[in-house]
Amino acid sequence: MHIFQKSEFPPRTHSFKFLVEQLNLPQKFLAEIIDLEKYYMSLRYPDISDMMPYENCSKEDAEMGIARVEMVQATIKRKIQ
Repeated sequence: MHIFQKSEFPPRTHSFKFLVEQLNLPQKFLAEIIDLEKYYMSLRYPDISDMMPYENCSKEDAEMGIARVEMVQATIKRKIQ
């Protein structure tokens, strides 16, 4: 969506919050993304933590996260079509 709105590649960052803020999406997305961001680094880079990813994220957390990502993704797809 960043490319669609700004005709440029998004900045390289691990901050979902920063990316959402750059896109001027509704505030509800910011809350959803901030909640997901707390899992991102330890799941993406499991060697940065003393915990294994499965210890940091329960099945319920994963299911809720997937549902949130799908909702945000569907909204973004609608906006760019």
